[in-house]
Amino acid sequence: MTILVIGGTGLVGSRVVQALSRRDLSVRATSRKAAAFPAGIEGAIVDLADPATLRDALNGVTAVFAYTEPETAPVLAEELSRAGVRRLVLLSSEDALHESERSFNSRRHREPERTIEQSGLEWTFLRPTAFASNALFWKEQIRHTATVRSPYPEAAQALIDPLDIAECAAVAFNSEALIGEAPVLTGPESLRQRRQVEIIAEVIGKPVAFQPLGVNEARAMFSRFMPSEFVELKLAVLAAAEARPGMPTNSVFEITGRPPRRFCQWAEDNVDAFR
Repeated sequence: MTILVIGGTGLVGSRVVQALSRRDLSVRATSRKAAAFPAGIEGAIVDLADPATLRDALNGVTAVFAYTEPETAPVLAEELSRAGVRRLVLLSSEDALHESERSFNSRRHREPERTIEQSGLEWTFLRPTAFASNALFWKEQIRHTATVRSPYPEAAQALIDPLDIAECAAVAFNSEALIGEAPVLTGPESLRQRRQVEIIAEVIGKPVAFQPLGVNEARAMFSRFMPSEFVELKLAVLAAAEARPGMPTNSVFEITGRPPRRFCQWAEDNVDAFR
């Protein structure tokens, strides 16, 4: 089996490359421009907006890991089928389950799923909740002001370490049990934003304050560096997590045979980002 990891330099894709290579699987990784990959990993330049680049990279490939948008999902499905690829592990999101509440992000993830479901491919959809690495959004505030400014301090989410998503993806390529499945992947505990900041402070060894923001103040802050639809999505997700705290699932343990990593482990691994 040769596995193509589309987006092999990305937050999750790079970890999938590592997880597969540890299992001595044949891996080819893509990026939109030339990139350095670990020893033994073949690189390829692919842009899903250009089907010809994907066509070349699929030569000899039997399985693919990918994230795709609604606009590029039909190209992905068509080219995988044309190349004789048997299996696709798709990085999706738990938001695919919440169309009535989070319509923008739900459509962004559910529409590619529907395209793949109709393609004839063997598929697994991985639906993670919020990433532990989202806390990196606070790194400049913590480093320069020792204060996190954010709305909804009591919003609680079962944050997942991207390493666990990658491990689940690696298992999916070696297990028939996950074909046609769409597990929701979470961390082991539901943590309020205020508690996340406390954990980061404990790890870096210095106090970090939490300054709650009103919704309008937060909207103005986020709008300086986020498109408006993502600003509203972030606010909606946090509001929902304050009203109904995110609950952990057992999926990571069921798939990998080990508990998911805790937020404090992720913070320890990334301590230098906050210092």
